[in-house]
Amino acid sequence: MDKAVSLLIAFSHTSGGATLTELAREAGVSKSTAHRLLGMLRSAGLVDRNEMDWYLRSPVLRLGALALRGEAGILREVALPYMTELYEETHENVHLALLEGSEVVYLEKLYGHRSSPAPSRVGHRVPCHTSGLGKAMLAFSGESAVRQVIAGGLRPASARSVTVPGVFLRQLEAVRTDRVAYDREETWLGLTCVASPILGPSGLPVAAISVAGCSRTMNLDVLAPKVRAAAAQIGRKSGPDVDLLAAAV
Repeated sequence: MDKAVSLLIAFSHTSGGATLTELAREAGVSKSTAHRLLGMLRSAGLVDRNEMDWYLRSPVLRLGALALRGEAGILREVALPYMTELYEETHENVHLALLEGSEVVYLEKLYGHRSSPAPSRVGHRVPCHTSGLGKAMLAFSGESAVRQVIAGGLRPASARSVTVPGVFLRQLEAVRTDRVAYDREETWLGLTCVASPILGPSGLPVAAISVAGCSRTMNLDVLAPKVRAAAAQIGRKSGPDVDLLAAAV
């Protein structure tokens, strides 16, 4: 069961579909084991395959929807009107994300038609140290959380990723001052974003929102106060229950 669950979780690190080799590597199992278990999951109607890739089927997606009925669902419902306002102003990609361990997990996305397509999607994960969303949350998560991320290694996601601890710490200090974080092509080349943390009543980050788009056209200085204001409004209206989502690395 542990190995089958690992295979299902492995899909969260893919672009939606993945080969047997990719899933086996991500789940940490042999290809023969992965093939056998994927066959069982296919018989159960949880996954399927085409000529190249394996992909999740709708029963798994429905389980994901049920998971949004708790605190995360409340947060999403509160955040959507503010995300929509940001989208209508910018027509760029607008994200809502949580922090899980050392990774950012996308909870919601409004797709912009003005900017270059962003590889992000709901359920997708990226390293928190390369993401504006991740830096926005990590800056308010406490020293132990930051130390753990640095100890895990600041591995680059792109040629522009920050990998020097001192530089990364200075970025986080700026986020604490301004309540705004930036991703300047650090996760994907050609894409930049501005993000702000959503703080619960305890002062801990429960999530973050961002606007992301083409690095050639995005005006981060203009967008920063708008994103920060939206995050503050979401935090005020979410209520005390969302503190259960407070990021803990």
